[in-house]
Order: sequence, then structure tokens, then C-alpha cells
Amino acid sequence: MLVLGESLLEKVFGKVILDADVKYIGPAKFDCDYLKVGKELSRNMVTSPLLNYTPAPRYTATKATVLAEIYEPFFSRTYGKFCSHQNTANQEKPARHSGAFRHGNIIFLPHALGAIYQPHGARLHRDLFLNALGLLYKKPVVEIRLPSEGRINLWHQPQNRRYVLHLLYASPIQRGRCSIIEDIVTLHDIKVSLRVPQKIKRVKLPLEKAALPVKNSRGQATVTVPSLTMHQVVVSEY
Repeated sequence: MLVLGESLLEKVFGKVILDADVKYIGPAKFDCDYLKVGKELSRNMVTSPLLNYTPAPRYTATKATVLAEIYEPFFSRTYGKFCSHQNTANQEKPARHSGAFRHGNIIFLPHALGAIYQPHGARLHRDLFLNALGLLYKKPVVEIRLPSEGRINLWHQPQNRRYVLHLLYASPIQRGRCSIIEDIVTLHDIKVSLRVPQKIKRVKLPLEKAALPVKNSRGQATVTVPSLTMHQVVVSEY
């Protein structure tokens, strides 16, 4: 289970409601904070503390393993104490509370990453979430590499003994209040891996009436989709 933000806390009594072996010691003291990840969460991440626009509540580990440290700013940026930059720099030493924990099959990230990522769009927060998820979800059903705007949707149709995978890609452009799709870009040679209980026997592209060679290895079926122009359908039969 991957737990984010305030999901671990019962607000009225300030009690932790899930056994993650952490202790709640109070709300944040500053208007922002910084996070320095450890080795387990370091893929595609910077080694220096990264800014969190919204600070995390303060938690310490009881028996949980700490995966990231929090660095607090020297002060909150207010009229009383002002910094000419958008945010005050972080202190040299980490805080006593931490920024990521693991207890068995539970990973807890105290920051509200979704609420931070949605308005600010910093890729590091998305990568932090993906790295934490990867520690728990080591064998995903579908593995595919698409640009950021790519989307997939997998359907299982047992009555037809097949899986249907929809691939979507377009690059929207902001026009006033609207996001529109104006340029259709074709992607090539997209590797797709499917990990399901059944052995995949055939893979087809029904929109193009073509078949793809499939390689089965260690419970995973892998194919290469030659091209994707906005939408492609991959049917895997077993």
C-alpha cells in the first residue's frame, strides 16, 4: 500500500490510523520544506534537497525504515521575514522528522504529492511517486514507454480469450482556456510487455489487420508495435 499526505492521520484526535510504525508529532512549522531522498527512491531524482511547495506534517519513525529526509527552510517567507527569492533556502542539517517511510508492504509519503503536482507540475514529484510505487509494485501487468502525454487502457475479455490494449498519444496545445490537439505526431517501434496468468499465443493489430511476432519469457509476453498515430489497438489472444 502506498499512502500519501494526510491519509494516514485521523485529524480530530491526531492519531495514526494505519500500522505503519510511524509517530505523528504535529503539523508543519514552515510554509514549505525540502526533501532529500535516499538510495531506494533515487532513480531519476536529484541528490540535493528538492522543494515542496506545501510542507509535510511531522512524522518520525518508530520501527519503520526512513527513505527520505526533510530539510526545513531557515524561516517562512512572510512580511516579517522576507526572502527576495520565491522560497527561503533550506537549512544545512535535516529536520528531526522524516519525509518517506517503509514498513513491510506499506510506504508512507507525508507530502500531499497530488496536490503539489497538479498546480506546479514539477516532474520530480511525479518521479518520487513512481519510485515509491515501484518498490511495492515490482511486476506491473503492462510495461510500456511512451511520452508524458501517452495513455493506455487494458481490457480483459475472457469470453473471447484475449486482452485488448488501447494506446493513445497526442500533444495538446493550450489555446486560451482550451487544450486542443492540433499536431498529430507518429511514434515508432513501441515496446509493449504484458504480464498475465495466461500464455499469449497471438498478437494482432485489428485496425491494420496485421499480426505481430510475440516473445514469451518468464510469464511475460513482449511485442513491438511498429507505429502509433494518435490511437492503436493491440489484441493479445491466449
